[in-house]
Amino acid sequence: MQKFYTDKTKLFECHISVVDDTGKSNLQETKARLILEFGNNKNYLFHGKIDESGKCQFHVPALKETEVTEGQVKLEVISESTYDESWSDDFIITTDKKIQVEVVDSEKEVITERIKPKVKVITEDAKPKRDILVEDFKKYVDFRNINMNVTLKNKDKFFNVIKEYKEERQKSSDDIRVLVEKIKKNPKIL
Repeated sequence: MQKFYTDKTKLFECHISVVDDTGKSNLQETKARLILEFGNNKNYLFHGKIDESGKCQFHVPALKETEVTEGQVKLEVISESTYDESWSDDFIITTDKKIQVEVVDSEKEVITERIKPKVKVITEDAKPKRDILVEDFKKYVDFRNINMNVTLKNKDKFFNVIKEYKEERQKSSDDIRVLVEKIKKNPKIL
């Protein structure tokens, strides 16, 4: 059983090899996806990064907003036109840190209460949300090898990339509006 957390990022790693009938390995056209299926028609999808040796990494962020805390995790590998659901397992979402508080009241009676920690994530640089959005969009575009110089010249292509980014990263309309405004002001940030 796999564990994912509400209060910290989990690094999920695996090794992928793709060999064709000639015995050659080709990872350049290979993509990996990690899917968390909750059973309430809500799934989370994460794209992995595969290096030349076949090591694949998924950075699964803290899953704070989930109502259901268990389900099934699946690893899908797509290489050119071949699809393979390579692996699956059950998962649970838990809190990494547990806090216990003992309160002694005025009559010296011990009361024990469990409290879930409240976590607010602050990035290393405490960058404003706009910069974080731009950096996330840059990573998204780089991972998919999208040439933004060409895409920015074609309005339809640009908005298709923005639409896919919004759906895949589950961004709000406000986030997308801020991102588009930022890119319009300074296209060189990409």
